[in-house]
Amino acid sequence: MLECEFRLVVTDPDAFQSLDIFDGIKHVYKVVYAKPHFRFKAGRWEVKRIIEQMILYHNGLWVRWVKSNEIPFRSWTLKTHSRFVDATGFFQNPFLIEYRKEINIDTQAKIFAFRKKKECGLVFEYESKNGILDVTPLNKYTSIFETLFRNKSVPKYILQPCIRKPVRPISAIKENCLVARKYDGIFGFVYSYSDHIYELWEDNVQRVRRGDSLGDGLVFSAEMIHDVTILLDVYQVRGLPTTCRQSILLDFLPQLQLPSGYRVQKYCKDVSELPHTPFKTDGLIFHDTLTDRIYKLKQTHTYDLVYW
Repeated sequence: MLECEFRLVVTDPDAFQSLDIFDGIKHVYKVVYAKPHFRFKAGRWEVKRIIEQMILYHNGLWVRWVKSNEIPFRSWTLKTHSRFVDATGFFQNPFLIEYRKEINIDTQAKIFAFRKKKECGLVFEYESKNGILDVTPLNKYTSIFETLFRNKSVPKYILQPCIRKPVRPISAIKENCLVARKYDGIFGFVYSYSDHIYELWEDNVQRVRRGDSLGDGLVFSAEMIHDVTILLDVYQVRGLPTTCRQSILLDFLPQLQLPSGYRVQKYCKDVSELPHTPFKTDGLIFHDTLTDRIYKLKQTHTYDLVYW
C-alpha cells in the first residue's frame, strides 16, 4: 500500500504520561522489528520500503515527509522472503520490541508514545491522502506541536557528507525566484551539532568551533570571506535532505542566533529589494523554491562557472 505522511519525532522520557492530556481511547500495543524495514504489527508481518523522504521547515519545526510502500506478508516475493531470512535466521536475538501508546486525533492524524531499549519519545503522524507535498494542513495541529513537540530533544542522527547542488548559468534575470547577491569567497559546508560546529571548505580546509551551535543536526552551505562565514541555505537536517523552499530561506535563516563570525545570506523577492553588503560580490543568485534549482547571473565569467 502506497502511503505519504508527515512525521514529527522528539525524545521525551515522560512520553507515555504526556498523552494523558487527551481525552478519548488510547491503544497500547507493541511492534516487533527485524532490521529497520521488517515489522510485526497488528498480527502480521510487513515490510516498509521508503521510496522518497525529505525534511521541511514549517512553523518553527522540522517536519519529515515520507513516501513509502507497505507490503503485507501475503504479498511478499521470494526475494523478500529471502531477505527476511537473512535478517532473522542467523542471529541469536534479531528482534527489537517497541512498546507504543497511541491516540487518534482525527481520521488523518495520530500521536503515539514509544519506548524501545533506552529510547523513549513521541511521534506525530499525518497521512496525506493525495500524496501532495503540502504542509498547510498541519496548521490545525499547532497547539499540539506547541504543547508536546516544541523545544524537545531530537533522536540520534548521523549527518551525511554533502555534495554541492548544481548551479546553472543564466544571462538574464530569472523570474519567480528568490534572489540574493553572489558572494565571491570560498565555498564549503558547515555541520552544526548541539555543542560544536565543524566546517569543511574547498581544498579540504577544516575548522572546529567548540561550544558554539547553529542548531542540533544541521548542514549549511556557506561562503567564507576573510574570517566571516556566510550561511547560504540548508542542505540536510539530522541525516535527511531538505528541499529549500521559501520557508527555509525567508523564515528559518533570518531567525538564527548566530555566533560571532557568522552571517546569513539575505534573500529577497525582487532584485530592487537587495540590501547593500560590505563583502565582495560577483553577480546574483536566483533560487527557485519550487524546484530547488539554483541559477547564477555573473558579472565576471570564469571557467568554473558551471558545476553540474
